[in-house]
Amino acid sequence: IISLTANDHMIIYQTKTKEYMVWTSLKKALEELPNDCFYKLNKSTIINLGHVKGVKNSNVIMSNEDVFSISRGKKGEFVSVMSKFLNE
Repeated sequence: IISLTANDHMIIYQTKTKEYMVWTSLKKALEELPNDCFYKLNKSTIINLGHVKGVKNSNVIMSNEDVFSISRGKKGEFVSVMSKFLNE
């Protein structure tokens, strides 16, 4: 799983090869994922830290070239979480 994106109550699971749509909430999806490598980037996006290719300004670039914005209030936390993830 590279990322999860919420669209109303539909969650799109993006993998390397396919998209899967599941009728659930982002909160419930996050509870089912290992919290050491997934991070809720903003109100509608969860990313797999292992697939982060880079960070530019307030955007995260994923391994599949998808780009997601970091919530203003989460930018500092994200940098800290990403740094900790890379050092493990």
